[in-house]
Amino acid sequence: AILYGCKETDDPITQGEMTPYALEINEGLDIERPIDSYNYPLTPGMPEWAELKTSEELFNACQIDAAITKRMSTEALVQAMIEWPFIFEAAVLPNYIPYLESNLNCYIELRKRSGVASVLARYHTSFTSLYTGKQVYLVYEGFTAICAQPEYVSQYTMEESKAMLVHMLGYLSDPERSTYSACYFAYLGGRILEKWSNSDDNIRNIIDSCMTTGLPFISSEEKELIFEAIREFLK
Repeated sequence: AILYGCKETDDPITQGEMTPYALEINEGLDIERPIDSYNYPLTPGMPEWAELKTSEELFNACQIDAAITKRMSTEALVQAMIEWPFIFEAAVLPNYIPYLESNLNCYIELRKRSGVASVLARYHTSFTSLYTGKQVYLVYEGFTAICAQPEYVSQYTMEESKAMLVHMLGYLSDPERSTYSACYFAYLGGRILEKWSNSDDNIRNIIDSCMTTGLPFISSEEKELIFEAIREFLK
């Protein structure tokens, strides 16, 4: 990825430098980092980060001022979500995404924008190095959970939908793939199949059960059922 951010500026959006945490994540992205990307002042791995003791302190340390988010491009908001240190929680904690809808300024502003789904689809297919580092695949899982939200799935075009499915299947061909990654891919894939009326009752029941628990922990048999349906859909 082409990186922007390591510069001196008076603009509160782009001031400061990218942290090692952000740099590691961007190593796994094949997409240009928006020039108005936000640089989080504190991220995991920094000494100051270790001094924060409560979940509230950690959350607030990564909260972008609402006035700043309004000036950021949609691409920069998506980039900020990807670099947000707690995005993996969106994948593993029940009802965490609804919490973000009311409390995370970056996500609140993102949901107001038009054309978000296309940006999400473009970013989702830009993850090229899932296993270069632990943080990268954890981020991809959390980002996949966001991309699987019905408000976005309903807007993906056929071309975007197929591109995301092909991209996910490519990762699933890697023998070292994360078991959890396969769960989130199956979750997003199942919802895309539902959108285009290519899912049966079994797949709908699997996705409905995930919606009830808030966690896409799908069995091996259920994952294979969804992936086989995806392969058929792509023929």
